[in-house]
Amino acid sequence: KAQACERASAELYTAIYLRDRQAEEDAYVMRVAAAGVTLLVPRYGLESFVFVPSADEPNGFKFDTATSTLMSKTCSLGMLDKVKVRIGTQKHPTRLRLALEIIEPEIGASRSSADMNAGSDVESEGGGDDEDPLRKKPRRAKKDAGEFGLNDNGRAERREKARKRAARNARSRKN
Repeated sequence: KAQACERASAELYTAIYLRDRQAEEDAYVMRVAAAGVTLLVPRYGLESFVFVPSADEPNGFKFDTATSTLMSKTCSLGMLDKVKVRIGTQKHPTRLRLALEIIEPEIGASRSSADMNAGSDVESEGGGDDEDPLRKKPRRAKKDAGEFGLNDNGRAERREKARKRAARNARSRKN
């Protein structure tokens, strides 16, 4: 759990840092799957899954199980390959998310896992509402003490019991 918290914290602060800008950084392929690759960006300590076009799409990748590589007509991606990624942020209804895109080697339309989780209604960077996703939502009004089964009489009774207990303890110390 501590490791997951550390990763989430690093991702959040990196997203806040990159909120209004994009960065291009070197990344390394840590894992290869049929749908994409897991990339490690050492500068920011980020690890993220990036989807690549499937074999039936133009410039699509085919997964070779024997060598654990993704191959297309123009390039291949294997373990520990160095790639260049564009890191940016994406507004999401609940939080700010990091979005990674492979820009070198040129592979076509790569999408980060943040894009896939957001669904098909992903907004472009220029559109959408300008509401800050990190802004705290207004808190609900606190319930009245009576709704919890407590009232002023209940508090008064507890105070009275505590006062009697303190007096009894003081008397027992005198004896």
